[in-house]
Amino acid sequence: MGLRKLHPDLVAPPLRFTIGEKTVWTWRPILAVKDFAEARREAWTEPDPDELPPGADGVMCRGAPSGQYPLGISRYGRYICYAPRMEKLYFVSIQGGFEDYLGRFSAKRRHNLKRSVRWFVERSNGVPMTVAKSPEEIEDFHRRAVEISRHTYQERLLSAGMPADHEFLAAMKSVAMQGLARGYLLWCEGRPVAFAWCSGKGDRLNYGIIGFMPDYARMSPGTALLCLILEDLFREKKFKILDFGVGEGWYKESFATGCEEFVNALLFLPSLRNRILVHLHWMSEALNSAAGAFLERFGVKKAVKKFIRALAGA
Repeated sequence: MGLRKLHPDLVAPPLRFTIGEKTVWTWRPILAVKDFAEARREAWTEPDPDELPPGADGVMCRGAPSGQYPLGISRYGRYICYAPRMEKLYFVSIQGGFEDYLGRFSAKRRHNLKRSVRWFVERSNGVPMTVAKSPEEIEDFHRRAVEISRHTYQERLLSAGMPADHEFLAAMKSVAMQGLARGYLLWCEGRPVAFAWCSGKGDRLNYGIIGFMPDYARMSPGTALLCLILEDLFREKKFKILDFGVGEGWYKESFATGCEEFVNALLFLPSLRNRILVHLHWMSEALNSAAGAFLERFGVKKAVKKFIRALAGA
């Protein structure tokens, strides 16, 4: 079900059942949203199950402090409470100048970052990055990003690339009409080779969907594009935070200036279907975590990831 067809207070977050990095199936429960940060000035109470919008499977409680809900599966009032993990959200504080920000890296790291950027500068007539902001520019950006995304492992393994549907494009253009859209493309020899879709909320820019052409992987196009994005944000000063979102990613910890920890708890109505799917997802997460720890112990986790991505043609 498309998000635009949902009740305005509902979301459908993807809960992926995976084997390693391969998505086998995605469950998208329909949930009402309660943001802890927005409600912290009031008494924190979960919505009454009888007062949920029609079609809702439960409630997503976003950004709750770690002690608010236990990790794993538990009962919370009349709900099944599912908190898969402690979330870490890395971010960059856009304060001062870009060179001041680069000063936090070692001299060797700065040299490598600038070398990656320079490689694309030299192959793009000095203009390695373009930024789409208007609805018309976003439409062209979306078309090019979808084409790049088809080649990425995010699309092939995780089904998490740039959505190609008209509904998602309409949502992007709506953000652009508010002046909060940023579609970044990295260019090389006349063609776009990497993209990043970012959308703003207040003074915070969310680093949403990214991807690059695998043929350019050895030249670190994702790193080069992120450097150029940060340089542009430090120059523009419209946003105060670049939010990398939750989830793993070596670049998040590497580039971040800070980190927030919290829990996103999913409170499900106690139907048989919800019980079964919650427990299956928790088992899937536990098995993947155990397998990852096993591979890490023997120092082969990165090699296995690389092999799986190569099999996917990404």
